[in-house]
Amino acid sequence: EESFRPTLVVHAMRVAYGRAAAHVHWEGIHNARERRRVQGRRCWNTRQEGSVSSRLQCGATSQTRMCETELETFFHELPSGLKLEVLRRTPVEKSGKTPLVFLHGSYHAAWCWNVHFMPYFAQRGYDTYAVSFRGQGGSDVTEGSPAGLLEEHTSDIQHFLGEMDMEPVLLGHSFGGLVVMNYVNLESPPVKAIGLLNSVPPSGNQEMIMRYLLRMPIKSLRITYSFVAQAFGKDPKLCRETFFSEELDEETLQQYMELLRTSSKARLVDLRALRKSVPIGRPRAPLPALVLGGEKDAVVDLEGLEETGIAYNAAPVLMPKLAHDCMLDAHWEDAADAILTFVEGL
Repeated sequence: EESFRPTLVVHAMRVAYGRAAAHVHWEGIHNARERRRVQGRRCWNTRQEGSVSSRLQCGATSQTRMCETELETFFHELPSGLKLEVLRRTPVEKSGKTPLVFLHGSYHAAWCWNVHFMPYFAQRGYDTYAVSFRGQGGSDVTEGSPAGLLEEHTSDIQHFLGEMDMEPVLLGHSFGGLVVMNYVNLESPPVKAIGLLNSVPPSGNQEMIMRYLLRMPIKSLRITYSFVAQAFGKDPKLCRETFFSEELDEETLQQYMELLRTSSKARLVDLRALRKSVPIGRPRAPLPALVLGGEKDAVVDLEGLEETGIAYNAAPVLMPKLAHDCMLDAHWEDAADAILTFVEGL
């Protein structure tokens, strides 16, 4: 698998929309998953352990124990005095493994990682952190809208990571992926590796929007309206089209809608201003990278995934059945297994 060049995988993805490339990666990930199942049961099974909303209330308390992990909510103060909400979930028994830091995308907040991913990785011995960008979740809001520029969000994360004792793996979803890309171009506290999950590509989202508009004009307009009007928080069908697959059950979809509707106190970024910050150049130094996408993603297209893979010299991993919100969708565990395979191989 390591011998594959990204361009060869990209060609296979073009031929069969990811099935050939995904099979190469997915077969090994699936087998690894079966071996790991003996380590413990899955955390937070929705049907057995209550609703998503009730489970997420754990984040409002100072300490929560679940599946032999502990949850802490705290606030990181920036030099400006602004405070960022941080969730930290850790295994009860320390393992010394590389910590994982998760960055969310637009209209999300740190909570989105704490539904599945943080318990999953903490149960397997990893210290996990999820940060809410300024103006999102429980973080402070700056004056005016949007919440900040790409450079400001990157600077915030730079300050947070500067206080960590170990080099983490930094993982970003959607717009959070752009922050990761921008971060590794700075003279910043080093990271051990990066994960770009359903990430906006280095060129930004403008070219993707145009490709979708030409390829699927009606659906493209619906997705654009969903973001611009935040209609995903009001219309279940639009919410599903934007973020989730058909396999996600209706009850969970409704709970996610409520959380998404209340996650952002200000727009995360001004897309017009973002055009001045892209394209993002290649990293200052080579580093291990995971580039992961979803076959059912309606936000980041195949060409965007290819672009990111080539930029970071990483063969893209395309997850069958997975939609844009890889950490919340019905097939979230497929993405989690792929990430675990990556970090365990570092």
